[in-house]
Amino acid sequence: TLGSELVDNGTFTTNLNSWTSTHAGWTQASGKVKYESGTQDSKLFQQIKTDVGSVYKIQVQVGGITGGATMDFGLSDGGSTTYHAQKTVSANSTPFIYALADETNHRVQLQNNTSSGSFSVDNVSVKKLSTPDYWIVNVDILNSVASPSVDDYIYFSKDTSANFNGVTGYFAETTLSNSKTSQAELYAVNFEVIESSK
Repeated sequence: TLGSELVDNGTFTTNLNSWTSTHAGWTQASGKVKYESGTQDSKLFQQIKTDVGSVYKIQVQVGGITGGATMDFGLSDGGSTTYHAQKTVSANSTPFIYALADETNHRVQLQNNTSSGSFSVDNVSVKKLSTPDYWIVNVDILNSVASPSVDDYIYFSKDTSANFNGVTGYFAETTLSNSKTSQAELYAVNFEVIESSK
């Protein structure tokens, strides 16, 4: 379940209010923000409040790509313009990423990657996953090891003293009740669980 929208003026209806750019080249037109022939790595960003340890969905709508332009979007590292989590976009699409907040504020950020070409962005959105129906596996990677890329797998092992499968193990709860008005005595309770094949 997603929470409320955290981005102010993510639809760029009439202006670029609430947004800050590091260089020229960003303009508002027809309910979109457009980047065209400016400084490479120019950024457009907005500060948002985040909760440490919470996961956020960042989504944008990208269109009008010309001249081989590519752009990045994501959350920056706190108050800086260095990315904390990002995705590169080179085709007209509506991409999204999930990011784990590690500070009380981040910047939702757009960035052009080329000095030529153009693209437009609309419907910039950041929403918190309000229902914790996700699991996070932190991976420490040595500098000498390549970082995972799209379609890579991350394997991990867990303590098998509780069970052999699943991230968190299994839990079952049973309630026993006496529907009679007279006293009842319970001698023993036995359970047998057989896991189905996966």
